[in-house]
Amino acid sequence: MKILLSIFLFLFSLLTVFQPPTYWYWKVSIPIQEGGHFFALVAAALLIWHLNFPFLWFGKSSNMIFVTILLIGTLGLFLSPLIRTAFSIPRLNKNYSQFIQSLQNIGAESTFDPKAQSHEAQSFYDRKSPLNLLEIFSGISLHKKNIQIQSHKDFDFYPAQNSSNQPAPCILVIHGGGWDSGSRKDLDPLNYYLAQLGYNVVAIDYRLAPDNKYPAPLEDIAVIMDSLNAQAKELKIDLNRMAFLGRSAGGQIALQAAYTAPAAWKIRSVIAFYAPADMVFGYQVPCRPWILDSKKIMENYIGAKFPDLPSAYFASSPIEHLNKNSPPTLLLHGHIDELVAYAHTERMERKLTELAVPHLIVDLPWAAHGYDFIFSGPGSQISLFYLERFLKRTLD
Repeated sequence: MKILLSIFLFLFSLLTVFQPPTYWYWKVSIPIQEGGHFFALVAAALLIWHLNFPFLWFGKSSNMIFVTILLIGTLGLFLSPLIRTAFSIPRLNKNYSQFIQSLQNIGAESTFDPKAQSHEAQSFYDRKSPLNLLEIFSGISLHKKNIQIQSHKDFDFYPAQNSSNQPAPCILVIHGGGWDSGSRKDLDPLNYYLAQLGYNVVAIDYRLAPDNKYPAPLEDIAVIMDSLNAQAKELKIDLNRMAFLGRSAGGQIALQAAYTAPAAWKIRSVIAFYAPADMVFGYQVPCRPWILDSKKIMENYIGAKFPDLPSAYFASSPIEHLNKNSPPTLLLHGHIDELVAYAHTERMERKLTELAVPHLIVDLPWAAHGYDFIFSGPGSQISLFYLERFLKRTLD
């Protein structure tokens, strides 16, 4: 039984480095990757027990050596997201410095000192480092009771927590769910967190597929933007400082809405977590069927198969709407994302670079799709660190 337990833990620890083989394993992989430190404690306890009481385990020394090696490997794999986070920080800091330089090159630098880099002027920021080891166990503090959510027909409004009582920048948050599910209530810790930083947050609903086809979500955003314009004074929204943020399918919507927005919307930046940014590529290179029938999901959203209506797939691809005047873009994506391949972000990065659009890529080698579901995990923490700095540079 105890050998089986060791093998069981080891097999699940492999999800920290390999893509999940099925949809169920993908669900399991998120807490394993982002909460691996808790599983590491279990593996460490078993290892200590084994080394101190070997006679309770096995009679043969070969079995003892096998289990020792297995548990040490399991412990290392469960801790690997934290280790890989540490190794990723220098590279991501370099990406951030290049992003600052690109803003300076187009004269879009914020009011902060243009010479400030990611490691300087920490007083500007709530998060002082990309990873807080205490918070991965205790969680990130969210003072939800201080934020009175206002529910409207198509959106929830999280008012900015600031002492100035002046209009504040606004971030419109678009939920994921494969265009056919999800709601504005999904993954709301980020909404509270952004409101704590001093941003108004508008978490929206939009019409879902298959009953509503593309471009229904974009039309819904236009209606909500009209509503925000009408209520801007009441809600204390600074209409000159708007950003769109979306996850997964919501990331695709956020990117396209930002890249095709009328000038009157004043979209200063756009953020997308693990977004299918190239719909044509996504259809041609779909998920493995035992993970997800991504072709069917796209067909339900577009309303046709790609060969029958290629123009709609091109039209719904954010990458096709990129131009030199597109707003600064932050893309956050895990390398072992099996639902939306990391290649989407790679393709976007190449075109953003080609067009000299300021952009920041936060790529996480260990992370799967939906990694930020664990809000205090290493993926979320490192994302919040760079997201906060990106917003300060583009909205403040």
